[in-house]
Amino acid sequence: MIRFQTLTPVQVEDLYNRYMEGDFPRPELKPLSSILRMMEDGIYLSLSVLEEGEPVGYALLLDPPGEDYLLLDYLATFPACRGKGLGARVLAALENHLAPRVVLLESEYPPAAPDPAIAARRLAFYQRSGCRLAPVRSRIFGVEYSLLALSRDPAHLEQVGPAMEGFYRLMVRNESVRARQVQVFLPES
Repeated sequence: MIRFQTLTPVQVEDLYNRYMEGDFPRPELKPLSSILRMMEDGIYLSLSVLEEGEPVGYALLLDPPGEDYLLLDYLATFPACRGKGLGARVLAALENHLAPRVVLLESEYPPAAPDPAIAARRLAFYQRSGCRLAPVRSRIFGVEYSLLALSRDPAHLEQVGPAMEGFYRLMVRNESVRARQVQVFLPES
């Protein structure tokens, strides 16, 4: 059975240095200082993923108090635990753990990714695991993302764009930087 345990800032720093720098491409990885600042501000939820009481991965989420949506910022299982279907079970458990709130996700948009095959596999994994593709995409600091909602209700997809704009305002506080580097848009047909 999968359970979640809240991580302290010290534990997140260790996780970042031991795993996150290898688990995510550099352009997708926020500076540790940004993650710790959001934790200190009370808008970031950092979870250890436990299976049978043993740590098997982590999930870090932007978690604005009182909002209906959260943003799954980072999700990974530890290298020794990969390839066993754990990721899909973690997503299902996370959806149940955070309900009734809806988890939103970014996944690198395959045609714009440095490695389109890996980006396509990641996007397909999320879709197989119950995520629905939203009608909007985003571009943040030069990286283009498909946006998804971990929800069975298609009505949630209508709020993905406004929710993501709110998340980006929290993450990129400098308005002029945000205006230049952050965009939520409807893709051209």
